[in-house]
Amino acid sequence: MEPNRNQQPAVIARGVIRGPEAKGEVVLEATPEGYILHLSNYWIAEGAPDVHIYLSPDEAGNVEMEGVIDFGRIESFSGDITYPIPTGAVARSMRSVVVYCKVYSVMFGVAALEFV
Repeated sequence: MEPNRNQQPAVIARGVIRGPEAKGEVVLEATPEGYILHLSNYWIAEGAPDVHIYLSPDEAGNVEMEGVIDFGRIESFSGDITYPIPTGAVARSMRSVVVYCKVYSVMFGVAALEFV
């Protein structure tokens, strides 16, 4: 389902990143331009190599399955960031946001999404 281009941005899901190497808050939002993912007040252990942010249809944070969106390597280990969700992705089918060290295949933290 695509967002309605005539309505104001609306939060559709929230979550909290919990893990040994990552913390923060996530919000999935429908905007007139499409869906976006916000990470706010996040912290990721500094110096970790090749850390990526994923949106996964698996609540436990599996990043090795069909439908996973890889937003790529992070540039900053703390702060706030917004990612546009690719057109055609089924945002409402996503169940978790994952902070993942791709080179070592290690999950740093995961946020289960709770839809509002």
